[in-house]
Amino acid sequence: MPIVCLTLLVVCHVLVDMFAVFPQPLWPTLAGRLSLNDESIQIVYAAWMLSTSLAQVAFGIWSDRFRGSWLIWGGPIVGVICLSLLGTTSSPLVFTLLVVVGGLGIAAFHPESAALAGACMPENRRRAMSIYTTAGFVGTTLGPLYSGWMTTEIGMAALSWSILWALPVVGVVAFGLWRSMPTPSAQVTRAIATPQCVDRPRTRRLLTLLLTSSVFRVLAISGTMIGLAYMINRRGGSATEIGLAQAVYIGASGVGMLGAGFLIGPRTERSAVLLLPLLSVPALMLCPYASPTLMLCLLALAGSTTGAATPIMISLGQRLLPFGQRVASAITMGGAWGIAGTITAIGMAVFNELGAPELAFTYFPLGTLLASLICLWIPMSIEEPTPCRGNVQVPAVG
Repeated sequence: MPIVCLTLLVVCHVLVDMFAVFPQPLWPTLAGRLSLNDESIQIVYAAWMLSTSLAQVAFGIWSDRFRGSWLIWGGPIVGVICLSLLGTTSSPLVFTLLVVVGGLGIAAFHPESAALAGACMPENRRRAMSIYTTAGFVGTTLGPLYSGWMTTEIGMAALSWSILWALPVVGVVAFGLWRSMPTPSAQVTRAIATPQCVDRPRTRRLLTLLLTSSVFRVLAISGTMIGLAYMINRRGGSATEIGLAQAVYIGASGVGMLGAGFLIGPRTERSAVLLLPLLSVPALMLCPYASPTLMLCLLALAGSTTGAATPIMISLGQRLLPFGQRVASAITMGGAWGIAGTITAIGMAVFNELGAPELAFTYFPLGTLLASLICLWIPMSIEEPTPCRGNVQVPAVG
């Protein structure tokens, strides 16, 4: 029952990414609550970002070599418990441990679940990944709204109540996946099964190209999000205006992701990856000079065209690296976001120091140009691997 399996993964992905961003609206108030200065808060923030993003690569490597299907339910359980308890402590050490361990739980879920989502529709991974990634964007949209509302209306400690409804959801998903998971023959092959068949130089080259292209593509997305906040705030805009602009951009990205799975076919994948995101470059560069209404239209165009490339790149990584699909998924998702987020933070610090946050819309969109350029060297398809012994490939028997 692959459709049931994919549906359960979508539900769990919404839940996981919703909890993953619980801390987002809390950072401005944490300095006083934890008795920390701004520099210390930034260190905690960096630790949280690294645990939720770059750690995905480590889990991807581990899952490709060993049985890791339990991470699909084990990771969310750890993440839900730890991140729900953030409001119950005023200790900086305990808070840091909760966000880091919770972030690791979030990271553990993604590589294995992404590979399984692709295995649910092996003949159309692009569509499966578009549905899967769109679910994540829904979760990241709902998370700050939920945690921000709970904290404002009831109190930060009320976040712990989330355990009461979230853990049963994870339990239902785990039971459903146990009943509907594809058979072993339909699932993706793990690297440990045929380690001698892996062309390591080729694998390293493809991983480098996928990572570099994904980092530059995500750089434009993360730079736009934080650039909007600082630019609108500097112009006297309210938090509501900032939230609206960010919601339009992220919402349009989700629409683009979903559309990629149903409107883009195998013959148009390369054109879509190379050309569609380029439409976002002039749109983003015009944002600082546009009226509020026109800026929202430009953000919608930029978000939808950039978002369309995301599921294509994830599914492409899984196809090009059949013996390392979890690593490929982790690189194009968490790894890219972790590196791009670090670059974005450094860049915005420089732009703010210069008193010109609008520069984010001049430099960060250039990452899209570089991403498309790198994609010229990434093949869109690959022949099925043949059995091999040692370093010599031999024809398949039968």
